[in-house]
Amino acid sequence: MKSTFRLCMWLVGFALIAACSATKPLSSGMKVAKNDAFNYTITQDSDMKISIMGQDMSTSGKQVTDYSFTIKEVMSNGDFKSDVTIDRVAFNQKAPMVGEIAYDSADPEKNNNPMLNSLGETVGKTFVVSYDKLGKITKTEGVDKIIDDLAKGLDGQSGQQIVTQMGAAGITNTLKNLSGILQGNPKVGNSWNVKSLNQGVVDMELDQTFTLRERKDGRAIIDVTGTAKSVAGESGLEFQGMEIGYDLAGPVSGTIIVDEATGWAISSNIVPDLKGKMTMKGGPLGEMSVDAGVKIGISAVRK
Repeated sequence: MKSTFRLCMWLVGFALIAACSATKPLSSGMKVAKNDAFNYTITQDSDMKISIMGQDMSTSGKQVTDYSFTIKEVMSNGDFKSDVTIDRVAFNQKAPMVGEIAYDSADPEKNNNPMLNSLGETVGKTFVVSYDKLGKITKTEGVDKIIDDLAKGLDGQSGQQIVTQMGAAGITNTLKNLSGILQGNPKVGNSWNVKSLNQGVVDMELDQTFTLRERKDGRAIIDVTGTAKSVAGESGLEFQGMEIGYDLAGPVSGTIIVDEATGWAISSNIVPDLKGKMTMKGGPLGEMSVDAGVKIGISAVRK
């Protein structure tokens, strides 16, 4: 009887400790050590809905990149650097009058567009990312050389899209939701606001609110809401002599799950859903403006 009572009291005590732990502020600092190693798969999905003179010109695309991270240096103030190696690149795009083009460095024999073979040259290349002690990216080095080599073998709209997404600004954009998510040592229910610029196929100004919804099993679940809009005056892609620009805006939604023990994301999924106008200049029909809807989502999973 006494043993049963002690067991019940122990369980009650354990539950109280766990509950108190979950209500304590969550540290915003990263916990990293030299030679820490881990991997992420990052997927960029784009879905553009447009109609030109009654003809559906919608496109969709997906780019998947596997990265290996190795912490190479941790400074006395907590700032740190990581080597980041590209392990795999896969690309798929569907566009009117072009059809589907695809490439996967893990299975290059399925490549249906020789232009994309040069994507495989990025595999095994390493660049360096510097972070502050809170996990914010402060510098990305070595990407430009990788992209310069890649660009030599690519041309056309798809090639420019890949180079834009894999350039220093594009890669920094895809990596920034892996660390530095928490701010102000939040408790469950606390929110914080982040305004930032995302550079990619469509440059976007983001105004996002992060809310710590739940803490469970060493994981912090964070809801992301907000708004996004294309950067005013910024030109977009150039395609067959045409300059394509955007005037788009819409909501942002997503979820990030953070490993409380390290501060690194376990998974992240953020999707801006934009609507507005796309303008084309320099084409055979002169300047045109059409309604457009664009979703450009970035998701990441730690392996």
